[in-house]
Amino acid sequence: MDFAEKQLMLAEFSEFWEATIGHLFGVPETGQLIRWASCAHWDLVLMKHSVQSLRARSKYPFDDYEHAMRFFSADLKRRSLGKLGCGQRAA
Repeated sequence: MDFAEKQLMLAEFSEFWEATIGHLFGVPETGQLIRWASCAHWDLVLMKHSVQSLRARSKYPFDDYEHAMRFFSADLKRRSLGKLGCGQRAA
């Protein structure tokens, strides 16, 4: 995936975030989005599933924005590791 494709993916993810949970949590900064995308091995589907998980979880109150972002990060990491199989870590 080249730089332009990564930029397009981040833009698409930002739009998805805004449409899905933007009314609850603003779109994080670009640097955070890049860290998440890297964690997900630039898999947009994993990232979108984690947004949907956060939306479902947001039925119950989060203590604060940071708590919600930690939940999202942990969910994304679990999904990424699951995709690799049985908790294996990426090389």
